[in-house]
Amino acid sequence: MAQAIFAVIKSSRFQWPNRAVETESKGRCLMNSTGPFLFAWRMCMEVTISPGRLAGKVAVPGSKSMAHRGLIAAALADGPSRIQNATPSGDIEATVRCLTALGAEIRREGEDLEVTPLHRRWRERIVLPCGESGSTLRFLLPVAAALGAPARFTGEGRLPERPLGPLGETLIRGGAELSGFQLPLELAGRLRPGEYRLPGDVSSQYVTGLLLA
Repeated sequence: MAQAIFAVIKSSRFQWPNRAVETESKGRCLMNSTGPFLFAWRMCMEVTISPGRLAGKVAVPGSKSMAHRGLIAAALADGPSRIQNATPSGDIEATVRCLTALGAEIRREGEDLEVTPLHRRWRERIVLPCGESGSTLRFLLPVAAALGAPARFTGEGRLPERPLGPLGETLIRGGAELSGFQLPLELAGRLRPGEYRLPGDVSSQYVTGLLLA
């Protein structure tokens, strides 16, 4: 396998096999790769940074954690909501897809999301594709159980490997029916109101999901 060698040349003349390379005052970055023999170089830059007054605006990406929670709360609200600065990401789009499948209407306007609450009854099992988002799965599993929505949760990547045991057991004790504790899984029944207890050393997302439910 070829090996790359980087060197900064400080002298005025550098000898390489059967070749001599003249360097400039700032030096050059030298790269050698064997098999076949390659020879290339590029200029090194010197940059000076001086103190000065800073001015301008910086756009801060929105929090995925807050966006997940805001979307679900908006989908369960009594009226339309607007989630601002909901920076697009795979995880957020997974939550949008699942809430849309549950019956919410969500429309993106740049960095913002317009949410109309879900308002439907489910006669057939719906598919909730969580992608690779653990937040989507852990938040919406209790929510779907509380709504009494018959659902099939699916996931991609390593999401099916993530543990659901403590949360699943809690939901079953509360009246929900689960086909298992790993994706894909099917949900039936309905979560009853009441007091729920979870071990303190598990994911706080379990607690968030139950609070949203």
